[in-house]
Amino acid sequence: MKLIIVTPTEKFFDAEVVSIVAPGDNGYFGVLENHAAFLSTLKDGEIKVKLTDKSEKTFHITGGMADINNNIIKILAEAVANA
Repeated sequence: MKLIIVTPTEKFFDAEVVSIVAPGDNGYFGVLENHAAFLSTLKDGEIKVKLTDKSEKTFHITGGMADINNNIIKILAEAVANA
């Protein structure tokens, strides 16, 4: 599945991933391939990403929202940085 992370000023990340864990307003949630479509607001926190080469990345985001649909995860964040 594809993960795209954007801010108001840039496309920060765009790659194929195996899974993510993100900070939703009601707690952290995980997304795997073929996940049901949904939208979620995000709170400040860390997004943990497992890439297809089995490496992991962690990003710190400031607020935003996640749109999961058809194996594409779009995260729109106010700000994002490598953690």
